Amino acid sequence: EGTTGDGVHILPFKSSLLSAVEGSEHTVAIRPACVDYPHLNAEIAWTDRESGLANFARILARPGRLPVAVHLLDPLDADHRSNRKIIATTAERVIAAKLASE
Repeated sequence: EGTTGDGVHILPFKSSLLSAVEGSEHTVAIRPACVDYPHLNAEIAWTDRESGLANFARILARPGRLPVAVHLLDPLDADHRSNRKIIATTAERVIAAKLASE
């Protein structure tokens, strides 16, 4: 996403962050991934109400274990990698679908 959010809703992806891989359809694999904290996304979320350091400290101070699921999704095919805007919208769509299926 490239920003902070409530941990419940996916925000629009920032395509400018993907300019580094734009035009690399045949040389670099682009594989969307998402991090999910089952039943704790809203509690773990880093919102604009706190600094990054405060969020980091708050999560470290939590007692017990923190369940986390990292989902590595299928690499994007060449048709979905032609430019950064297509990469961003495709990644956003497949990540949203994965999280909705959980």
